[in-house]
Amino acid sequence: ARLIRLRTDTSMSFVGPPACSIRSSSPYCPMPTNNMFTVPERLELIKASTKDIPNLEYDSFDGLLVHYAAQKKVNAVVRGLRVVSDFDYEFQMSMTNRQLAPQLETVFLMTDAKYSFLSSSLVRQLAQFHGTINQFVPGVVVQALEKKFRG
Repeated sequence: ARLIRLRTDTSMSFVGPPACSIRSSSPYCPMPTNNMFTVPERLELIKASTKDIPNLEYDSFDGLLVHYAAQKKVNAVVRGLRVVSDFDYEFQMSMTNRQLAPQLETVFLMTDAKYSFLSSSLVRQLAQFHGTINQFVPGVVVQALEKKFRG
């Protein structure tokens, strides 16, 4: 299976059959928030975090997911959900995508309950105030956050 790394206006996802999702900012903000890392930095962090997973391709884009998926010949998108409010937003986006591209399927995966409270904002705050984040993010991300806040 071929996985493709992409960036949408509000999230970073893997798409393709099969796929997984990594949220990078709040789903309630239609434009990107103040991201701590640039898109190239985020791509490098994801590459380093997934280096042991075969068959991954990494990419980024601006624009509509349905256009990018069509360009890459992707027919499924897998989105991660933490809480019910994530589902409300993701369901709305899925239905919109279905209207624009009926052949593009969306599959939702629930997070493990032990991570349901976690958000990038919370991890960023913990790192900013020198809290322990090892249990929440890969080691390469811990190091990158420490460098941003201490260097």
